[in-house]
Amino acid sequence: MLMYRKAVFSPDSVPHPMRILLIGPSRAGKSAVGNIILGGNYFTCGSGSETVTKVSMAKTVGKITVVDTPNLFFLNELSWRHEMERCIELCDPGPNVILWVTPICKFSEQQQGLFHAFRKRLDSEITKHMMIIFTNGRELKKLGQTINTFISKPSKLCKVVGSCQDRYHVLDITNGHSYTPELLENLSNMVKTEYTAISKRQLKRCTRRKKFLRRRQKSIKH
Repeated sequence: MLMYRKAVFSPDSVPHPMRILLIGPSRAGKSAVGNIILGGNYFTCGSGSETVTKVSMAKTVGKITVVDTPNLFFLNELSWRHEMERCIELCDPGPNVILWVTPICKFSEQQQGLFHAFRKRLDSEITKHMMIIFTNGRELKKLGQTINTFISKPSKLCKVVGSCQDRYHVLDITNGHSYTPELLENLSNMVKTEYTAISKRQLKRCTRRKKFLRRRQKSIKH
């Protein structure tokens, strides 16, 4: 009888090249998540209240490129678009996976607003390529909840996870930076083709569409 071992995923052995964009609010643990995915200390992480990542940067290990970003949500629309263009250039032709990073905590209306603002600035279809990463997984033990219970209780969070086709993963970013094969396997399942979640062309198309809608709204008011 033949016995087949389940493939163990690593940055070198994933089936398809991954270009991962990390998005989320300040101090959510984006840099730590990038280090866990790549399996080393590639991004500087801080333990205090100050944001460490000031500009978007990329690191590549094996077939995986990770783009770490600062908090993009306090930028005006022009600065935001320029930073997104930089992110696309860092993982040319653009990311094929987008990870929304958020800590295990009370999911506020502000966090929900940031998520929808990101989706609105790009395209509602962007969530087909997104996964929610919950950091500080040990908080679930303190809350006495499973991740399923944590997600299902606040309807705002449940809707956000649902818009990402219920793709999520829990990490404890205090456990060091060794990669997690389970996360890489889940990400690999999202990347079946070379389709890009957002490219420069798509970004320009979204910008043109928004300008057209703004002009149309102004003409209707007048």
